Order: sequence, then structure tokens, then C-alpha cells
Amino acid sequence: MKVMAIRTSTRTAGEFLLASLHDAVDMDRVVLEDVAMVSVDPGGEVAMHRTKGLFHQHVIEKSLLERLAGELQPGEALAVIRGADAQVDAVGARARALTRGDMRTYEVTAAGLTEVTGTGAAIEIDDADGMLAEAAATMPIQTTVLSRSRRMG
Repeated sequence: MKVMAIRTSTRTAGEFLLASLHDAVDMDRVVLEDVAMVSVDPGGEVAMHRTKGLFHQHVIEKSLLERLAGELQPGEALAVIRGADAQVDAVGARARALTRGDMRTYEVTAAGLTEVTGTGAAIEIDDADGMLAEAAATMPIQTTVLSRSRRMG
């Protein structure tokens, strides 16, 4: 198992990343044990976002998020993921490739954060597996004629 942190420059970007990771897990695009986020606001206050749910077991410990908060500058956020090495590596590679290296990723170890670099991952999604194909399969199709009548007089 591996833990990776993905740094964002704002809390809003971190929340977007966190939601995207949850969506990817829900759509079976990636298998992760847990996803969380820690952020530090401009005033220095730490906020943690952990998955909630009746059957969800947290595997990313609160103590780890507290430790990672010390790695952040005010305003920044870290999305933290845990899963099988290959899955976590794939998520990190895709994040770096999509942002051309602007989104920094780190392997989380007991010694701290070790930056993982490289932007050579493919960012194209095969047409048969792409989001557009998924969206098109669930889009409702118009089956009736729409008309707008005007009242005269």
C-alpha cells in the first residue's frame, strides 16, 4: 500500500481534486482505499476533510493529516490518497501529466514527503472508455416534439 499527497495552490482547487477523486472511485476508474484532504487557510487554521459514511473505515489517519498540515503554506491544500502502489502511482502520473507538472505529487513516508516527478503519462482516454462515451450512454434522448404556442389576440 502507498500513500500519496497531491498539492494544490488553493483550498478550492483541493476540494475540486477531492471531488474528482471520489468520482473516479465511484465510477470504478481507480481503486483507492481512502481519500482525504487537509488545508491551511490564509489565517493558518487547519481544516481536514475525510470521507464520511456509515460503512466507511478511515485508513488515512487524522494524525497523518495533522502532520501533513505542517508541510503546507497558508492557502494551500493536500489531497491524500491511499491504495495499491500501481493505482496510486497512476493517479499521481495522470495529475502531473494533465497539469504539465504544475500539480506536485509526493509519496508520503514516515520520514516525510518525497516529491514524485515526471509528466510522461498518457492523458488521452480511449474513446470506448472515455467520459464522453459514458455521458452519452446515460443522457436522456428527446422523444417528443417540443412546440411553443403563442396566444393570439
